[in-house]
Amino acid sequence: MVELILGGAASGKSRFAVERLLALPHPVLLATGKAHDLGFREQIEAHRRERPGHLPVVECGVHLATALRSLQGASVLVESLDFWAFAALDAGVWSSESAALIETVENWRQGRLLMVSQEMGLSPLVMDAGARTLARALGGLHQKLAAVCQHVYLVVAGFPQTLK
Repeated sequence: MVELILGGAASGKSRFAVERLLALPHPVLLATGKAHDLGFREQIEAHRRERPGHLPVVECGVHLATALRSLQGASVLVESLDFWAFAALDAGVWSSESAALIETVENWRQGRLLMVSQEMGLSPLVMDAGARTLARALGGLHQKLAAVCQHVYLVVAGFPQTLK
């Protein structure tokens, strides 16, 4: 079973996802973000402090689909697709890696897969061209993933709303 958990910045989506993950057998957190600045480093550290210390964490970089295929059978939480999308766009591998991710999700059969991502479509239009590119790429990815996921949630103010 595959779930997509969306929400705005600081919406409670990660807390909701971790709670769901910890109720499952063989939980693993698949971390996609790399700190490129102090603010991002602080955000990553805040997430680490909120997670239980016994939760295994695997860092995957831009090769998310490859990492997911190696974890088939486990209960996996991808934290998060927006950080991964930024890195994949920055590395110039978006087309191939996003296609590989969609294929991996479509063929997910063993274990549970939860994916967290920031829904950028709820925010004001950003003037920076790179941010607009990210918003369009991520929005398209969310639509494709939502179509193939069994469950889709939108978390607002800490309250998950079931979309699918």
